[in-house]
Amino acid sequence: MKDPAPRADEALTEAAAESGRREAVKWNHIRWHNGTVNLTIKNIPEDVHKTLKRTAAARGRSLNAEVLRLLQEGAQLEERRERIKTTWDDFLKFRASMPKLRTSSARLIREDRETR
Repeated sequence: MKDPAPRADEALTEAAAESGRREAVKWNHIRWHNGTVNLTIKNIPEDVHKTLKRTAAARGRSLNAEVLRLLQEGAQLEERRERIKTTWDDFLKFRASMPKLRTSSARLIREDRETR
């Protein structure tokens, strides 16, 4: 016996198919996306390509694995740079919010040592 009401995902798929094959594929791609993205890089200079292949072979990796490693390192480096800048900006704001000392810190330290 056929189910009287179609399931929501079947209805969406049918609606997407009716609006065109491209929309159906796009919807399915989003629905079943596994968390990775494909990237095509064009116009790689020959010397860069040879260096990447040589480095990948020396490290026992595929060219794809070596390029992924380099991209991950670059992304991590950029994230660290952004965190450092944010941290530095926060430090400067904190330092600006501190009250100014009326005397030099050297004098305060000297007085403290003399009291011991």
